[in-house]
Amino acid sequence: MSEIIKFVLNDLFDNNKCTNVKKDKKDKKDKKDKKDKKDKKDKKNNLQDNCVDRLRYVAKPIVKKAIALFELKTYVDDVIFADSLYYFWYEDLSLPRFPIAITDGTVLNTLELLDKYYNEGYRYFLGFSRSTILAGVLQWFNEHPDAIGLSVNSTSPQLNIKKNIYRLVPSDEKILQVVLPQLESATTVYYIYTNNELATESVRLILAQNPSINLKTFQVEQDNSNLTVQNLTNFFAGSVPTDVTLLYIFNEQPYFDLYTGPNGLFFPGNQYDISNSSVVPTIDGNGKFILNDKLFFVNLVFPNTSLLYRKNTEYLTIKNKNITTSLNIINAIKMIKYFLEKKDINTLGSYLGVLEFDPITKDLLYPSYLVGKYENSAENYKKVKLNFDDPLLGKFEADFV
Repeated sequence: MSEIIKFVLNDLFDNNKCTNVKKDKKDKKDKKDKKDKKDKKDKKNNLQDNCVDRLRYVAKPIVKKAIALFELKTYVDDVIFADSLYYFWYEDLSLPRFPIAITDGTVLNTLELLDKYYNEGYRYFLGFSRSTILAGVLQWFNEHPDAIGLSVNSTSPQLNIKKNIYRLVPSDEKILQVVLPQLESATTVYYIYTNNELATESVRLILAQNPSINLKTFQVEQDNSNLTVQNLTNFFAGSVPTDVTLLYIFNEQPYFDLYTGPNGLFFPGNQYDISNSSVVPTIDGNGKFILNDKLFFVNLVFPNTSLLYRKNTEYLTIKNKNITTSLNIINAIKMIKYFLEKKDINTLGSYLGVLEFDPITKDLLYPSYLVGKYENSAENYKKVKLNFDDPLLGKFEADFV
């Protein structure tokens, strides 16, 4: 059984759904021949085998043209994206089904996989969710002009250049515009960001170049080893209620866990999380009181959504026990379908939001952002503001009451 099959078995298909899967002829033959060792193993793992048979049918590649390259062991969002691929394939068999290759999260390994599958005839590559990885494969795509890339969550402004990779998310200077008034009016901005990532470093450069922002920075190591109460307490020393914290951490949950205990972290001002991760963080313990009405979650949203997308969001939220979305992965699948069928993606309808791209950079146009404020009474985020951009209606802001 392949690793990706094992991965999905544990998450997507529950026992009830698996028991309803119809067996194929091979399963019937295996059940009859109880003496054979392989058949005995199949019988013992009957439920699991039924799930695998269904998955192999649903995820069977239609042609060797498209493939996903995901960091399933190192990047949380890619796990959500892979999970959602199988969900959408299961719910809508008209969508193109293609293999998923697991990368180790390095540029070198990603380039090796690109070469491998390109030589096997693949031309459409979904992945490169981190800007660091996308930047590392730009030259490869320049050298292979017949290949097309799709990235669902790479946001560095340094990638706003001509390329043959579609980014189904706007770059970070757009999300910064949403919170810029709060940053410029703050006494000090405490920027906490993941180290050695192109996207987070790009935001640091933008902040540092703004003369209206008094900036202090804290680099979080890739393994979060320096993300401790003591280190952050030292970093926040001297902070006042008019200060602001800006968070851009890959997998920010460990940061919020620092507020949980009786001797946990404390910051007197407001905090804005622009990490744009698929899973909204959980607030527990003392954090419910310290962060109440002071934590704002800023994320890309799509005001108009399809039923299929909303059903997937509901499934992901139940599974992860917190608000979870798959961002634009559903539109990425539909774009691949159009590429395979040699159709113009400019004629493609969208499952969520406006699906139009800059003709040069191939970056998503017309982003909308939702600002949510954490409230411990509901243990959730209250909708505060919507920044909306539409090619017909233009730009406007809406406050929730």
